[in-house]
Amino acid sequence: MHSRKQRGRSLRREARLLALVWQAARGYHVAIVVTMVLQLLVGLLPAGVTWYVQKLATGDAAGLLSVRSLTEVAVAIMATVLLRQVCSVFQGYAMAGVKRNLEHRYLAGLSAWGYADLHDGMTGRGVMAMAQETGMLTALIPTVYRSFIQAPVTVAAFLALMCWVSLRLTAVVLLLVIVVVVSATMLRQAVKRTGRSLYNRFSDLHVVFAEWLRGYKTFVFYDALPYMRARLEGVADDTCALQRRMVRLKAVQKIVVELLTYSAVIVFLIVLGENAGTTSIGTLISFPAAIIFIRGEAVSVTRGYMQLAETESETTRLAAVLCGPASAATGREWEGRVREVEFRSVRFAYPGVSVPILADVSFRLRSGSGLYVLTGESGAGKTTCIDLLAGLRRPVEGTVLYNGADTAAYTALSLARRIALVEQEPFIFEGTLRDNLTFGHSADDAVLQTFLARFRLDYLASGREGLARLVGSGGRDLSTGEKARIGFIRALLKQPDVILLDEVTAGVDAETSHIMLEAAVAEAARAIVLLITHDPAAAARGAHRLELKHGRIAAESLGL
Repeated sequence: MHSRKQRGRSLRREARLLALVWQAARGYHVAIVVTMVLQLLVGLLPAGVTWYVQKLATGDAAGLLSVRSLTEVAVAIMATVLLRQVCSVFQGYAMAGVKRNLEHRYLAGLSAWGYADLHDGMTGRGVMAMAQETGMLTALIPTVYRSFIQAPVTVAAFLALMCWVSLRLTAVVLLLVIVVVVSATMLRQAVKRTGRSLYNRFSDLHVVFAEWLRGYKTFVFYDALPYMRARLEGVADDTCALQRRMVRLKAVQKIVVELLTYSAVIVFLIVLGENAGTTSIGTLISFPAAIIFIRGEAVSVTRGYMQLAETESETTRLAAVLCGPASAATGREWEGRVREVEFRSVRFAYPGVSVPILADVSFRLRSGSGLYVLTGESGAGKTTCIDLLAGLRRPVEGTVLYNGADTAAYTALSLARRIALVEQEPFIFEGTLRDNLTFGHSADDAVLQTFLARFRLDYLASGREGLARLVGSGGRDLSTGEKARIGFIRALLKQPDVILLDEVTAGVDAETSHIMLEAAVAEAARAIVLLITHDPAAAARGAHRLELKHGRIAAESLGL
């Protein structure tokens, strides 16, 4: 009973997957339907040609070998070949467009996932395999054509032809088809389980190798390269074992098909021997042709069935994004400025952790009231407070309010548009200096140059390339102080209502720290500016100070 329910759920998931691909094929449905009709004709033509040859064979040999008959057969065969290529062209153009649509939908869906979902690992590995997985999904359309439309039509046409020739031989061929399909059904769940495990180990290989590259310098100093190599080798060994298992499963399928094919041939020879004097030339021609074609089409059906199972098992994460995340942003759009932010009895714990990092936190921040400073020991929950303030996470209990309104009623993206975050290690991507400052938003070059001069970074754009200067991935060609100031400029260009500064002065020289603190104090005259810091000198610049201790605000300045 459990196995039957599992198969039912699996079939429903595969049906949803096919529906998803069909939705992504919007704009190409006509081309797909036209190709489907052509595939039906392609499926009928081999049986039609075989029937015509068999009909000619019932007459004299001269009629079968006449120029006219041979020409007609050759034309039919050429028509089949041409039709296949026309289908291939239609299919190729449509598939390229469908793959693009899937990737666009994936990227749009990914942007709707919540911050917590992304960072809890629900979609991270799917990003690395986007092109591979969308290619697998796209391939389902020709699989459906070939395996579930053309192949069954071809088998049905040949079975009809065989019924006309010999009922006993038809029974043999039908048995061949049934056993091949049944064997594929029995192997299907094993293929799905192996495919899912194989995909996960391939993902692990990507992750471990990325860790190797990112931490190579550290591993050298700690003599950890053998450890990382052992991890990679372990994943490679597991992947090899899973691939071998997949080969064995497919080999079993092929053995079944081959044995049944030869069994059908043996039966044919037995029948032929028993009726040596009465067997017609048509039977001698049509039965071997039927065996060849039906064997190939039955294999195509099982291959498509198993490919559908593999695809469903290996695109689970991507399909989850395409189908719409359960935590996709919902709510109203925030309008107007944020003049006040309040934590009211906020409690927060990370998933799987019993002890809350924030037990009962309450405070209020107002714009134009000067620089707010949040201090506390490492792990006290300061960065968690920033995530909650920005709407990137939701409290387990209590509320976060903007202008007295519960932020849970608004979309996280609309709240984030009013906030700027500057981290200790700002995100720098491979691209131009201008793009790293603006993230693609329009900004006047003169304004950018003014900000660079204010933060004493004008030399970065003083060369021939100017703001078009290329910056390496991760800012590898920039110093820590330069990256910190770029992050600060990026925040100010946004002209936000709330500025969150997470340890921005850590690891920078005194001059850079002074420049950023001066800018923070200046912005605090018009906006809400919260600085997280362990630096007593930086904390002394604040007008108000809050200290997190044991999940609560241990001390706060008067007037907050």
